Amino acid sequence: SYADMFSDAYVLENEIIANLTVKETIRYLTAREREVVALIFLQGKTQDEAAQILGISQSCVSRLLKKVRKRYVT
Repeated sequence: SYADMFSDAYVLENEIIANLTVKETIRYLTAREREVVALIFLQGKTQDEAAQILGISQSCVSRLLKKVRKRYVT
């Protein structure tokens, strides 16, 4: 139906906007912050998965995300 198509388009548009916002913000992050943000927000990894990939603890990933949010999320 038209309502379903509109809803799907709206969801897709919001996902695209969120993805672009993340990509624009990434350029201001440190290399490690970029890696964490890319793994979690662009690749859909969990904090545990990101930590394992990067060879750091999950708590370190959590701290990095908190630092990024504090700086860039209003």
